[in-house]
Amino acid sequence: MMKTMTPLVENQIFKKELKTGFGIELPSKAFVTIHYNAYLEYSDEPFDSTRLRGTPLKFVLGENRVVEGLDIAVATMKKGEISQFLIKYLYAYGEMGSPPRIPPSATILYEVELLSFLNNAPAIEYDELSPEEKKQLSFSERLKVVRSEHEVANDYFKRKLYPSAWNKYKKAVRLIEDINVANEEEDNERNDYLLELYCNISLCYIKQQDYKFAVIYAKKALNIDPKNTKGNYLCGKALRNLGEYAESKKYLQRARECNPSNEVINEELKQLSIQEVRYSILEKKFCKNIFKSSNKKDDDDDDDDEKPTFNYEVSDDFKTIVADCMKKFIDDDNEQEFPFGSGFSSSEIACMKDMAKEFGLYCVEQKNGPIKQMKVTKVKPSK
Repeated sequence: MMKTMTPLVENQIFKKELKTGFGIELPSKAFVTIHYNAYLEYSDEPFDSTRLRGTPLKFVLGENRVVEGLDIAVATMKKGEISQFLIKYLYAYGEMGSPPRIPPSATILYEVELLSFLNNAPAIEYDELSPEEKKQLSFSERLKVVRSEHEVANDYFKRKLYPSAWNKYKKAVRLIEDINVANEEEDNERNDYLLELYCNISLCYIKQQDYKFAVIYAKKALNIDPKNTKGNYLCGKALRNLGEYAESKKYLQRARECNPSNEVINEELKQLSIQEVRYSILEKKFCKNIFKSSNKKDDDDDDDDEKPTFNYEVSDDFKTIVADCMKKFIDDDNEQEFPFGSGFSSSEIACMKDMAKEFGLYCVEQKNGPIKQMKVTKVKPSK
């Protein structure tokens, strides 16, 4: 096989192109995504394969994240290219190998496909500068770094790695917030970038169900452009999930005014209306019964328990918190049970049971040794 291949480095790495790639050559320190199969000589099955794992490999060229020969090999490729590389032991696993999987002085055959790459060099080079050198960067030079971090963040987001994504988005924000602009054109360009980054961070928090921070960053975007469709939509969506229905409607209606035919916005307004009706019904029922005593029997209850009186030695704050948790639990169609945990007094447990009944829920008491753990469910538990 080696005789049919092109030598790359001191007759230690050899290449054969199976499928031609396209576009530009890889920049130094590019953030690459590859699939590969790695074979030992005389072996039909790979000893290592990203394809078998179902997860491509991502790494930055030149940072020693993979064996040296593979790093050098990938640097010669273009996007979409598939190539074979024979890498001798000096650029692979060395004279010792990696027992028991890799024998000593093994030549490795890699079959590699370059799926994509990002130019991560500006961000890496920026991190290597001294604080004084960073201050000397021009607007356009700093913007290159921001774009680099932004691209990597988008890649993380596409892979649903939301904490990694918002870390990169936030780094880009810090970089661009510190830029000194010389004119109105640069100021507008900076604000456009900040607007997009704030919205992206807000969306990351929504994906993680951290709605308070989602609101904070959506409002940062709206401070730049109050009529921004995406900013108003994200703020409204996060507020709906926080139970702030009136505020949510205000922002969602603004978003719809900007884009009346947007199906996502209209669906969010529909969900808001449904939750408002549910909340109104529950609130009326709860307020009617919370401090009201009754001696009537519940005909539908197999245990024939009395209606709750709620005259317990518990604080109003406790009742409010428990009621709020139960309301949000009812609104969440994806959850069938909500754990309250342990450490409650007998009065608090009794109160929770009666409150669950008023909401049409079932309070389940589980014993873990001497500890009582409480949860509520939407389905009546079997006896």
